[in-house]
Amino acid sequence: MGAGEERTGARMPTDEQRDDEAVLREAVLRGSEAAWRTLYDRYFDSLYGYVRWRMKGDTSRTEDVLQECWFSAVRAWLREDLRGGEGFAEEVALPVVAAKLGQ
Repeated sequence: MGAGEERTGARMPTDEQRDDEAVLREAVLRGSEAAWRTLYDRYFDSLYGYVRWRMKGDTSRTEDVLQECWFSAVRAWLREDLRGGEGFAEEVALPVVAAKLGQ
């Protein structure tokens, strides 16, 4: 494994990325719609793509699971235990997708 990589192969965020995420998180907690939009825009495509792949292209299920993933992400941001960066989609979606697939 290379430096800064986890077993999933996703690179850990840099200190600069962590600082940026912290600033955005604080702005979201203060009610900044612009900060929330920045986080949403930053991660939407990767999260949507991951969930759609796991839901085998089922658009309806993808949208349902995606909504739950965003709720999960917000709760994690509030607890300050969301890593962000390249592994964001898997980090947020994996437990939600696993629960849905187990139903």
